[in-house]
Amino acid sequence: MDSFSFFYGFFILLWDFLTQKFVFSRKRSPVVELQVNSGLEGKVAVVTGGNSGIGLETVRLLACAGAKVILTCRSRERGQQAVRSIGPVKPGSIEIRILDTSSLESVREFAQGLRSSLASLDVLVLNAGAMRLPYGPAHPGSFPEPHFATNHLGHFLLTLLLIPLLLKAPSARVVAVSSISFVLHDLDLDDLEFRKRPYNPETAYANSKMCNILFARELAKRLGTGSTICSSAVHPGDIVTEISKNMGKFLAFGHRYVVGPMLIKLEKGAWTQVYAAVHPDMEGVTGRLLWRVDETIPFEEKPLERLEPDCQSRLWDICLDLCSATDAEKAMLP
Repeated sequence: MDSFSFFYGFFILLWDFLTQKFVFSRKRSPVVELQVNSGLEGKVAVVTGGNSGIGLETVRLLACAGAKVILTCRSRERGQQAVRSIGPVKPGSIEIRILDTSSLESVREFAQGLRSSLASLDVLVLNAGAMRLPYGPAHPGSFPEPHFATNHLGHFLLTLLLIPLLLKAPSARVVAVSSISFVLHDLDLDDLEFRKRPYNPETAYANSKMCNILFARELAKRLGTGSTICSSAVHPGDIVTEISKNMGKFLAFGHRYVVGPMLIKLEKGAWTQVYAAVHPDMEGVTGRLLWRVDETIPFEEKPLERLEPDCQSRLWDICLDLCSATDAEKAMLP
């Protein structure tokens, strides 16, 4: 990344951080509007990484609005603890299923179980994520760059495998949870594994968040105009969550207690993805990057200009190869 791109990206990050709390203070919860209107009775939603942070808040908000929510996490025990922390909800409104998005085997097993037990799927929130991980595969044989594997590749395959269920819903939505840090990306499709350059966890994380955006846009493009599935990416805001645990004690302490007063609360942090996932205003809206519930990120196109022209399509094809997608799996996207 050149110096101009870096300082431009840093300016966007700083501006977003300094203004977010003021802006969110003027927003109304999309869930309040849903509860006042029709609610989500009869809707089925999947939230990956739903056992903590804004994933857990998303589960809570959707369940309280009447949806049946499938909470995925890597441990049933942690999932049960998460459900208990939510408090009283309608019996049967939250179901726990095991999913590790860094493992393609786990993704395939989860998707097969879901396809055999559900008639349709209304909402898929791709929320699970990791930050500042050391270099190396999470599992033997998995992709060596852990941010790309966990934050993007697993979600890419999961969505592909769940397309048949999403198509059976009258109107379905896929929401990829990205981050404003995408502005600091240095995405090189010829070196996703960081074999030709020094590994930097911050850059790797930013790259994975850029991939989330490219995926949401390419999915919308491949589904085509008039599809019953709408695809969006969101930046939820700067929030204190467990994702900061890998920053190290010093940085994690500073993130929580020094800049903490400027961070937004978990519930508000979940608003943007809930808005994209279920709000009537987003009906028929696809391929969009949302920020602060219903806004478009200013200057979002500038960081995208650093990408090669066919980056979206090429990334999709690369992911199919990395997933060793079968002909049957590829055919799930019409």
